[in-house]
Order: sequence, then C-alpha cells, then structure tokens
Amino acid sequence: MCVPGGAFWMGNPRIDVLDAKEADGKSERAVVLSPFFLDRVEVTVAAMRAARVARVLDDPVEGGAGRPECVYTADPGPNDDLPVNCLSWQRARAYCAKVGKRLPTEAELEYVMGGLASRPFAWGADPPTCADAVHG
Repeated sequence: MCVPGGAFWMGNPRIDVLDAKEADGKSERAVVLSPFFLDRVEVTVAAMRAARVARVLDDPVEGGAGRPECVYTADPGPNDDLPVNCLSWQRARAYCAKVGKRLPTEAELEYVMGGLASRPFAWGADPPTCADAVHG
C-alpha cells in the first residue's frame, strides 16, 4: 500500500533509552518523508520458507527448540499462515531482497507506527491498554 509522505517529529522526549541526555529533547528531530510503499500484511511463515532465506535454529528459531514463541518451522505446519517472528534484521533484509522489496527505514517505521503523526503509538499518546493492542 502507498503511505502518503509527510512531516513529523521523530523520537519521543518522554523516553530515556540511552542516558539522561536523550530525554532532554535533543534527539528529536523534524523529518519529512516522501510517499513510500509498505506491505499491508506481515510476511507469513510459509512466505518466508518459500523465499528460502531462513534457517531453523539460526534465526528465525524453530518453535519448541528453547524458544516456543518463535513460529518458524522448516517444514509446512500449523504456523504457516502466522506472521513470521524471531527474525534478525539481516534475515529480514535478505527476505526483502529476495522478493524485490526493502525494509522500511527507521523514520518510515516510526511514522507508520505513530499513525502518520508525531505520536508514540498508532492510537495516540496514552500508554497501551488491552483495548488498544496486544502488548508485552
């Protein structure tokens, strides 16, 4: 799908990830994005397997092998229609290259996750609740 371009404040002055300096507002910056494309749905386990870029017990980690939350399996199974998880950035990039796409930039991802605005969450600025998302 086409995501319209726009301007937003990237970063969140309320989040202190690295040190106290990050919470002083100096890490936030105005970003202007051109329109870009983003898949409407997540990549499934079956699609990842079909691309032949994943390896079991590397990343993604095969579910049940010490990481039961990881859904990827080398052989077809009940997880095939689920979004693939437990991927490294490198493995996700390899998949995108294989299918003629690219990963979103950090700015593009933050823009989409903030609901195309300068919000910490797609639903607004309030902390997540069960009514907003599965979070944890």
